[in-house]
Amino acid sequence: MGRMNCAPNVCSYSAMMAAYREDRRMEDAERVWDEMGVEGLQPDIVAYDAVIGGLRGIGEVWRAEEKFREMSLSGLESSSVTYKRLVDGYCKIADVDSVILLYNDTCRKGFRPEGTTADGMIKLLFGSSMVSKALEIFRLAKN
Repeated sequence: MGRMNCAPNVCSYSAMMAAYREDRRMEDAERVWDEMGVEGLQPDIVAYDAVIGGLRGIGEVWRAEEKFREMSLSGLESSSVTYKRLVDGYCKIADVDSVILLYNDTCRKGFRPEGTTADGMIKLLFGSSMVSKALEIFRLAKN
């Protein structure tokens, strides 16, 4: 972009971070995140979702949760994608309490778990003997 005299913006930084996330190159994605801050640009929901998804993908769910909190404190509303990524991460590490908290927050926001996210939650809850909560999620996902 520099060679073409194009100034990067939040959208271009977000696209770069998403590409690095897809390649599981989170060090590069975080370098781009830092560069965006140096340029004085405020991350948008797409940028946060890229980093949250990448951190979840490499198993660093606690860091993804930190970015989620940072995003909320900055006044940005989370998306269904944000919740999906966090829930999937917590299902992967079998953190039932965090899954339930995020599920409840998801419902308050008007989102609902779908597809593999709902499946992961249901399996985790059944495995944790939380059958009534698993059935609640199943009913919600089915409709």
